[in-house]
Amino acid sequence: MSVLLAGASAAPGQDVLDIGSRRELFVDDYVIDTLTGLELVLQQPARREVVMDYDQPWEGNTCLYHSIFRDGDIYRMYYRASGTARPPTVCYAESMDGIHWTRPMLGLVEVDGSTQNNVVWPPTDQLKADKSIPGTSHFGANSFMVFKDGNPASLAAERYKGVTPMKTDGGRGMSLFVSPDGFHWSLKQHRVITDGEYDALNQVYWDKVRQQYVAFYRDAAYGLPGGGYRGADGYRAIATAVSSDALNWSDGRLLEYGDAPKEQLYDPAIVAYHRAPHLFVGFPLRYLPHRGAPGSTHKWSEVSDVLFMTSRNGRHWRRWREAFLRPGPQIGQPEHYRWGGHCNNMAVGVIVETASDTPGAPNELSIYSTEGYYIGKSSQLRRYTLRLDGFVALHARADEGEMVTRPLRFEGSRLTLNFSTSAAGSVRVELQDAAGIPLDGFALADCPAIYGDEIDRVVAWKGTSDVSRLAGTPVRLRFVISDADVYALQFH
Repeated sequence: MSVLLAGASAAPGQDVLDIGSRRELFVDDYVIDTLTGLELVLQQPARREVVMDYDQPWEGNTCLYHSIFRDGDIYRMYYRASGTARPPTVCYAESMDGIHWTRPMLGLVEVDGSTQNNVVWPPTDQLKADKSIPGTSHFGANSFMVFKDGNPASLAAERYKGVTPMKTDGGRGMSLFVSPDGFHWSLKQHRVITDGEYDALNQVYWDKVRQQYVAFYRDAAYGLPGGGYRGADGYRAIATAVSSDALNWSDGRLLEYGDAPKEQLYDPAIVAYHRAPHLFVGFPLRYLPHRGAPGSTHKWSEVSDVLFMTSRNGRHWRRWREAFLRPGPQIGQPEHYRWGGHCNNMAVGVIVETASDTPGAPNELSIYSTEGYYIGKSSQLRRYTLRLDGFVALHARADEGEMVTRPLRFEGSRLTLNFSTSAAGSVRVELQDAAGIPLDGFALADCPAIYGDEIDRVVAWKGTSDVSRLAGTPVRLRFVISDADVYALQFH
């Protein structure tokens, strides 16, 4: 039986999706018209090594709020260093591969009588006493988010930007800081965004597809009985705003999730996916304050995990109900405990490509998540990996299933797939006209069974892969799949 997805129409003449040469991931039903015997299945990242153990004297067991991004040949990391008896600072680490990280001794900030550290932002208690910025009563080293500004109009002296919650005589809000090198910071403007709650790692970055700055930040919403935040029915939520200059922002609007249930959501961890930058992907922390960690009476025993969500406009989201990243096994050593409420906190910037540990294999996606928060003497940051584009799969069991796309208009001369099959599985593709009639030379019978595991496999029909004569013409793609996963398609 065919399933017509919500929002799709099988009627002839329906709107044609102009996908050009974009890579389209199966993270939603945007290109899908009908599914028969297939389903979209959320994938799970593979657990890798601890990349940072915060065991330095100026760090501690509440290190949190990481910004990670690739900058040329270097991977950069900024994070809050703090402990149960130590005020927060902002620290910097770097890597050549996204896996092995070092703390450069920067000599910039004196902590405990020494500048031999990787601190780029003084401890909060020192800054509270600093009157060099009039009216400032609180500096937010607690959650300082950093990004490299991709806006071509950005000044060299402001190449790196950071946002942090602050309280001034004018009220509280997110303040904007700038730096020419990522190490020396100066205030650009207080309170550029003022309508949020902010007790999370709030984020701002340049959206090169939409040519604007976009912000995602912690706010509050209502309608969740027993939520326990800002009133009996309040709950933690995420808001978004946009700006042309990073100084003047639109009013914030809460993200919308369709029919997904109301849940407590902390840090948004949203990014435009670099291989398909028209897509936003997010990894918010789902917080369950009324469910204690198994067997624990610890102060920070509320449980949390990580969800996955995606959007094409930044406001309306498909949020998967199942966890993307579970806390995992309850390892005996308290230093590796992942069930506390502030564990499983995802880095923002959040997705970088790293080399596979299998020689000759394609790159992987690396993401990073905290553990050991408030337990033991130090906290940790762990790496997880996914295949490229591998957030969600169009999945077929052993029995064949089918998917037909909505009418598409493309650019290019060939079709490639990111897919994986079993030894017995297969993928076949048929090209149809907008009415669903197979096109001569591109029928299902003309497509040999595709099997294997590749990131960019070229599809061929009767020995040819050239589809250039169909470019600009509305077509449908019919997939027939068994014991296989398809992650993405792209015309080149």
